[in-house]
Amino acid sequence: MANILLLDDNDVAGCAMQEILTRGQHAAFVATNADDAWRILREGVLFDLVFLELNVSGSGGINFLRKLRDDWFWKILPVVAYTTERDSRMVRKALALKVQNYLIKPYQEESIISEVSKAMQKPWRDLHFDEPASFCTLMELSPEALVTRREEVQSGFEAAAKEFPAWAEARENEENAILRIRDLVSSAEGAGVWAGLDYLRDLQIQAIQGNWAAFAGSAEPLNFASELIRCQLNPRYAPEFLVAALSRPEHAQSVFRF
Repeated sequence: MANILLLDDNDVAGCAMQEILTRGQHAAFVATNADDAWRILREGVLFDLVFLELNVSGSGGINFLRKLRDDWFWKILPVVAYTTERDSRMVRKALALKVQNYLIKPYQEESIISEVSKAMQKPWRDLHFDEPASFCTLMELSPEALVTRREEVQSGFEAAAKEFPAWAEARENEENAILRIRDLVSSAEGAGVWAGLDYLRDLQIQAIQGNWAAFAGSAEPLNFASELIRCQLNPRYAPEFLVAALSRPEHAQSVFRF
């Protein structure tokens, strides 16, 4: 089963997509605006694909897509533009933002299921980690040792999420800040964890430049990196947001509207 997010403010389209996805045994989450869509993704983590109406709330769809592609983590999330928009300029914009496909409504069940299958062939979350078996062979590690290393990295991100934001006001000693970040980067590299590395390296640059204000909003991305690692380590784990959604009465239809 895949977790699918649809961003579309058309109720008829939302219902049609939900019916198709639930027949395919997938969980369908529908957001009618970009703010809700972003919240659902950040809190749910375990989403596999987004279907996107580019015309939602005016230009909200394409702006949401840009926001995804500018994000440290979601930039590799598969997105399918399934839209009424036929303008060639909009098509080029969406393709430049690396959509998995660009499809024109009305929805076609075969196409939708095909796009879900395509996204699941190489889940985006896996791309944030080295493949365990090959990494263990390369590094001469046992699987248990790799798990221990990744648990340490996950704990390191959690600790950083609590510590780093305070540097925006306290202005941590530059050498100590750079050392803390460098140690976490080294730990992640040694565990084959790529989630959050680019963000940490950017924070390191900000520390060198004395731009401590950049640390004010660091808790969210650091905690998100921690959640990604937790999900990778525990395939049966689900963030609280998904647990709550799956406990709702409509779970029988695997349909969730926000």
